[in-house]
Amino acid sequence: MKLDQEGVSYTVIDLSQDAAAVEHIKTLGHLQAPVVETDPTSWSGFRPDLNTTLS
Repeated sequence: MKLDQEGVSYTVIDLSQDAAAVEHIKTLGHLQAPVVETDPTSWSGFRPDLNTTLS
């Protein structure tokens, strides 16, 4: 995974197994996965342009 290659730490949450996580991302305004949540922002969908800001 690209995040591994860049040395970015992350947590994978299986939304099909975690209803509370689904509700959390909905409160953030997201309706699709994947969701990346950082301090102070978050985004959803395939966004390699934003992923580069993580490393």
